[in-house]
Amino acid sequence: AARELAEAAVAGPGTDDAWSLPYALAALARVLMWAGEPGRAAGALDRAERSVGTGRDRQARFEVRTARAELALFEERPERVAELLPEGEAPVLTAWAHLLAGRRESARSVAAAEVARARGTGERIAEVDAGVVHAVALGGAAGVRALGAVEALARSLPYPAGLGRIVAARGIPGTG
Repeated sequence: AARELAEAAVAGPGTDDAWSLPYALAALARVLMWAGEPGRAAGALDRAERSVGTGRDRQARFEVRTARAELALFEERPERVAELLPEGEAPVLTAWAHLLAGRRESARSVAAAEVARARGTGERIAEVDAGVVHAVALGGAAGVRALGAVEALARSLPYPAGLGRIVAARGIPGTG
């Protein structure tokens, strides 16, 4: 269903310069990467970058860059994340990049700061996303407890995508 919706959104704009096209292409790229089609995801992101062009839509550029960073993580190329995202711009992705690069303490620090920020501003979905990577970075019994707390929060929202991330995190060795 997500794929059909994303493809319909891409097909909707009449021209490649429609303001919504880069957003639709970034969403399609995310669906494609999780469907195991990273090559097609990269192609969608190339088109998204072209559609943003030199326009002033900074949010569209951010969406494309963060989708590219997600693709880099998916392809196990965490070093690309720092090239794509300025420091502090997408802390959850940055924390995952640190973790995948073997910098567990740095991942823990970035994720903990984002959990605190999100909790302080009432951004519960952001808190779940940061909490997942924080729990994985903690590892061991502390990570298992932290992931349980994040799961309770995700269930209270409800946040099915967050629950999916929690299930995936439990499959990471040392997380539980």
